[in-house]
Amino acid sequence: MDKAQKRHAGLNTFGPGAQAVFHICLGLFALLCIIPFVFVIIISFTTEDSIRQIGYSFAPLSWSTQAYGYVFSLGRQLWLSYFNSFLITVVGTVLSVIICILYSYPLYRKDFRYRNFFNFMSFFTMIFGGGLVPTVVVCK
Repeated sequence: MDKAQKRHAGLNTFGPGAQAVFHICLGLFALLCIIPFVFVIIISFTTEDSIRQIGYSFAPLSWSTQAYGYVFSLGRQLWLSYFNSFLITVVGTVLSVIICILYSYPLYRKDFRYRNFFNFMSFFTMIFGGGLVPTVVVCK
């Protein structure tokens, strides 16, 4: 290795063996993320009889588009459900951003009188979540 190559070789360079291991690990992780989606698509084209006989499988006994026929027969109800999901997502996101802005700005200001109290309240609720007491009651 000459001086120019040593100068460009930083701490973030890996040998070919390490890169191969990283590529294999990332490929396996990608498969683990993609396989459930493929499985859901396969299940959506499986007949009810096949699911009853062998359960959920990557290789069903018979194929059918009956599930899609049922979904598209819903018509207005299907689109209303999608609209509700979209509306709840948008309104929830907007409200969440507005509340975070309204809460964080006074905490940013050094001259806000109750800054330490509200800072403690946000920190305390992050440590002890809302499900802590019911979890303790159920586990005891």
